[in-house]
Amino acid sequence: MRIPYGRSSFSDIRRGGYFYADKTPFLPQLESAEAGFRYLIFLRPRRFGKSTLVSMLEHYYDLGRAPRFDELFRGLWVHEHPTPERSKYLVLNLDFSRVSTDRGPEVLERTFLQAVRGRVSAFLLRYRELIPPLGDIYAHLREYLDAEALMGMLLDIVSTTPYRIYLLIDEYDHFANRLLAAGAGDLYEAVVTKTGFVRTFYATLKSGTASGALARMFVTGVSPHMETRAFMIATPQSSRKVPRSGWCA
Repeated sequence: MRIPYGRSSFSDIRRGGYFYADKTPFLPQLESAEAGFRYLIFLRPRRFGKSTLVSMLEHYYDLGRAPRFDELFRGLWVHEHPTPERSKYLVLNLDFSRVSTDRGPEVLERTFLQAVRGRVSAFLLRYRELIPPLGDIYAHLREYLDAEALMGMLLDIVSTTPYRIYLLIDEYDHFANRLLAAGAGDLYEAVVTKTGFVRTFYATLKSGTASGALARMFVTGVSPHMETRAFMIATPQSSRKVPRSGWCA
């Protein structure tokens, strides 16, 4: 048995023949209108498989990966029981684990922007042939100096198309936990409350849910520190946490 220690890419695990604990039976629950799991925050301890789960969701819901469905999901539960939303979305996967917290507020904001801009860049390249106006954003990507402006433009363009975004955010609270662990409570308060850039970034996501551009979100983290300060304040009231019973990762 090959154990995928240190690997979180779903495609690498499946192609490499590594052991994979099948989480696909939970996909119908995610899509259930009765459960209301549309804008989710998924809190679990570190090394609990959250990033692998996010990667699986990315590969399953991305319309651009539809031709690889059989290759990656054959042998898993969902291959024989595909859900209505399979391969339906433009998928944007953000990861805030590399945001710097030990070089001051300017670097913190700059690395947050870099984390968003890097993943948005890949998104634009992946879908610009499908939605040509995305190419205009890509051509001027370096001109966006804050994350909320970049995200706002992306959501505005997508809202004018028939397509919708499934947003995945991994390690949403990584930098917040590091700030608090280092005793930088004042900086933490400055960036996630009131007009702080993290707060305004999530407020921009809220506007995307209102316009219809942002259809679903799945957000992972290890603690609720930012939950009421940024994410849960800025997203719709239908946002909720996945209950611990019945879920593992």
